[in-house]
Amino acid sequence: MRRWIPLVILTAACATAAGMRTEPLELGAARTYRAALEQALSATQAAFARSEFNVDTLTRPDSATWMLVGIHPGGLIGGQGELIRAVGRSVTDSTTEVRILTKRISPTDLWAKGDWSPTLFIYLGAFLGDSGLGDRPLHPVEPPRVKPIP
Repeated sequence: MRRWIPLVILTAACATAAGMRTEPLELGAARTYRAALEQALSATQAAFARSEFNVDTLTRPDSATWMLVGIHPGGLIGGQGELIRAVGRSVTDSTTEVRILTKRISPTDLWAKGDWSPTLFIYLGAFLGDSGLGDRPLHPVEPPRVKPIP
């Protein structure tokens, strides 16, 4: 019986699509795009397809919000894959905030990418012709440090 306890604990720690749907909508990295809500949804679906995510659910919590949950299959032997959630919220008639949240299905999956938001934001920017409004760069660039010559 004691041999099964770690397996039960490990299984309980796995992320599920249902769990992603119940996470607070404010979680995840965010970018705001010059696009109407439906246009941002179409671009996000295209970004999911380009990234090889299998769409699990598309829901609309209210008239100004959509939520798309996808599953990225594991790449290597033993890889469980990842869950990705995108939430779009209308800011104005012509701007939409998109939030991306990624979780590994299994916390022990060493081959999982971990954070798909940079990839999805690049695709969204390309599909919408917009790199995002007023958000921090994906990868902040620091100037190189130069050692003084003695």
